[in-house]
Amino acid sequence: MEVFFKKSLYLEENLADKLNREFKEGVDVAEEAKVPSGPGENPNKGLKGMIIIFSFAFLITVIIASTVLIIFLKEKESQEAKNKTKTEHKKDQKKEAHKKKELGIIVDIGDEVIVNVKSTDENPHYLKIKVSLEVKEIHHGKDKKDSGGGHGGGHGGGGATVEEIEKRKPQIRDLLIRILTTKMKEEIEEKAGKDRIRKEMITEANKFLTTVKIQNVFFEEFLIQ
Repeated sequence: MEVFFKKSLYLEENLADKLNREFKEGVDVAEEAKVPSGPGENPNKGLKGMIIIFSFAFLITVIIASTVLIIFLKEKESQEAKNKTKTEHKKDQKKEAHKKKELGIIVDIGDEVIVNVKSTDENPHYLKIKVSLEVKEIHHGKDKKDSGGGHGGGHGGGGATVEEIEKRKPQIRDLLIRILTTKMKEEIEEKAGKDRIRKEMITEANKFLTTVKIQNVFFEEFLIQ
């Protein structure tokens, strides 16, 4: 808006200066019109000159006013678009924050898992890991937080949700072992490597789970030796 007002002020100053010069010229023409015309001169010559000058001034005024209006409307439209973008961004942030607050049911998958891991130094290494899963029940095609009673190895939450995890613990643990044995020691020492393990666990396990969906994987213990 500041740019708009500067442009408007600039145009108004130029217009005022232009009209002032034209007005003085018009006065001079009018003065000439008062002088008796000589033989063969047109007595309406001065009047026609004034009409042309003021017509031209009016045209310039209309053009400048139209330009100012267009600039104003564009500035207003741009500001409204920025405000709309900010509002939508705030709404998205609130939605994401709300989703983060909705913690699902935490279920552990049993004792620690110990596997051999490869390394670039070719020395033997092993990984000791203990995992818990954050899960939600799938209800009529939608994710729904189960509010039923606890069951089995869950840290709290629905019996129906925990039931399938309990039944599929061997399958889930086997999946975890298969994923870990494909990783290098140097890879899983980094945060990005651990995140890849989480992502693969969630993607692959959700392919065979039918009543629940894994939302997150937590490493309660992650020891490399």
